[in-house]
Amino acid sequence: MEEQTLAIELRSQRPRFAKTDDISLSAVYTNVSQEPFTLTFWWNRRLEVVDSRGQAVAPGPGPVVPCGVNEEATLLLPGKSVERAEPFACTQPAGPKQTIGWSYALRAGAYRVTLELAFPPAHGFKQAAFDPRAWRGSVRSNTIDIVVGR
Repeated sequence: MEEQTLAIELRSQRPRFAKTDDISLSAVYTNVSQEPFTLTFWWNRRLEVVDSRGQAVAPGPGPVVPCGVNEEATLLLPGKSVERAEPFACTQPAGPKQTIGWSYALRAGAYRVTLELAFPPAHGFKQAAFDPRAWRGSVRSNTIDIVVGR
């Protein structure tokens, strides 16, 4: 079994949202190892949304934005955390043919949401300068429940 070096706690601003609301999620990324490492987030994250019947909700494509600027890596010291907003829409970098960005337009109902971070990402696209301290692996957050009203 691989030793865990990164933990993610997914949070919701509240448990219920109106259909017209932006769903406000955030994630706390914590270095649970004894070594510092860097994290990059653009296109390394993936939301998994499951409806009340246990069916995965397929995301639509995210809005396309030009790419070309490298993401600045975040240094995370042992025992330290960083919190980031985790929107229900992630941009698609212009150019790559595979779907990388996502957007969820949820109908009224109950959902379970989990966040995954992977580096290198499964789709292979990354936009950060090489960093020998980069965290590598895949980790899933806790699962949260949200309800979208009418």
